[in-house]
Amino acid sequence: MEEKAIESLTENGTYYFPEALTQHAKDIDFLHGLVAWVSAALFIGVVGAAVYFSIKYRKTKKNPVASTRLEGNLKLEITWTIIPFVLVMILFVWGARDFLKANIVPTDALEINVVGQKWNWVFFYPEGFQTPSQLVVPAGRDVKLVMNSTDVLHSFFIPNLRLKRDVLPNRYTTIVFKTDREGAYQVFCTEYCGDQHSTMLAKLTVVSPIEYAAFVAENAALVDIPPVELGMRSYQSYGCNACHSLDGQNIVGPTWLGLYGKERVFTDGTKVLADENYLRESIIMPQAKIVAGYNNVMPSFGYLSDKEIAGLIAYIKTIQP
Repeated sequence: MEEKAIESLTENGTYYFPEALTQHAKDIDFLHGLVAWVSAALFIGVVGAAVYFSIKYRKTKKNPVASTRLEGNLKLEITWTIIPFVLVMILFVWGARDFLKANIVPTDALEINVVGQKWNWVFFYPEGFQTPSQLVVPAGRDVKLVMNSTDVLHSFFIPNLRLKRDVLPNRYTTIVFKTDREGAYQVFCTEYCGDQHSTMLAKLTVVSPIEYAAFVAENAALVDIPPVELGMRSYQSYGCNACHSLDGQNIVGPTWLGLYGKERVFTDGTKVLADENYLRESIIMPQAKIVAGYNNVMPSFGYLSDKEIAGLIAYIKTIQP
């Protein structure tokens, strides 16, 4: 699926853009092409005229100085003012029309909440579950993304949709789209947000309505699974395994093997027993207590539900030597 997402950036596009999935994307491509060709024509005209006059009226033995003095030409000045003004206004109205069309929200749109934080995206569905780093939507249905950030400024960008929005703390921004093209497409953060900004990726996966119904049913069922199993799934899906091992190996963060009930020593010299309260605090506010020998690099996972946090704690308690 990830390979397909990368391929989508290089196949079937125009002007070196990736494939356009929506009518809005096609409109943007057409407007971009129009601006490019108009700019090229004006560039050739202006530079061509400059070269022509430089050659025609250059200083020679037959023409050592200018034979006449030009005081100005009102008609010419009006012409080269009005023509660019008209062209700019045409492009402005065209672009404004496309912008307004892209922000119309149908009343039956599927609304999905998006939370950005250093350095991942999490998608919350109306049925009460969430998926990290993968946005799954049904083909042929309008989708509205309601986005906010838990820390710094991010920017949510899907090249195949030609849509990008800043994602801000304490404020909501939205994106609306509909596509009939099934497949996997890359999502980027395009606002520098720290030293791991380039890894803040996600995938847009467009599936058939039947596949989407099955996806919802499968994930909604996980809401009622036992806490330990939920914690084990969260350990994988939220990327905890990238920093915390289960076999005693210390990598980016401390191992989870034997973590529960063990005394923790922090960089400021203080100590605490790793009980439920400490584990919960470390998930929500990892920067509050930094274990000695490790860097303060873990982002907050405060967006997790209480049930998911309880599941992770229950899972950690089972990981013993």
